[in-house]
Amino acid sequence: MTVFSVDIDGTVAHFNKAIADLAKSLGVTTDPKPLDDWIVDHQTDFWSGLDDMSSVEDKEALRAAVNDGHTLHYISRRPSTITALTIEWLQRYDYPSPTSVHLTNDKGHMTSFLRSELHVDDLVPHAAQIVASSQTKVYLIRRPWNQHVVIADEDESRSSSYNFDLPMVGSVEEFITFVRA
Repeated sequence: MTVFSVDIDGTVAHFNKAIADLAKSLGVTTDPKPLDDWIVDHQTDFWSGLDDMSSVEDKEALRAAVNDGHTLHYISRRPSTITALTIEWLQRYDYPSPTSVHLTNDKGHMTSFLRSELHVDDLVPHAAQIVASSQTKVYLIRRPWNQHVVIADEDESRSSSYNFDLPMVGSVEEFITFVRA
């Protein structure tokens, strides 16, 4: 059986939409500090108010993998102080119960610690961190914000579009086909 992990924000929760809506409501156009301050002051409202972005088929695929005996972990860079809110959000939107939920800034270390064989994420920097520091095979879920990413380095000779193999999937359901293979 496969041990696998799923990112939350941008993969199953509509974080970017929430940030865009918040920026508009606060009149923020460039400086992110007012957004950060508002989120810190209103953590419950912000994190529990995120929209679900997964389809019924995504959730059915996750549930089928768990029911088959595969081990599911959710890993996110959310603040560690909102673990209970995160679990409540997953339950409210009918995600299958995981073995664990981990909120950490070091997804590479966590996937290695959990012995996650496969992981799906929406952000190239997070995927790159996991690839660089674990044996986990990472899939990037196709999102508008990750289609034309360049990994930049101060030394331009080391910059590249991708210097590691990062397969893409169109949905969580598609990712689960690799978990169940």
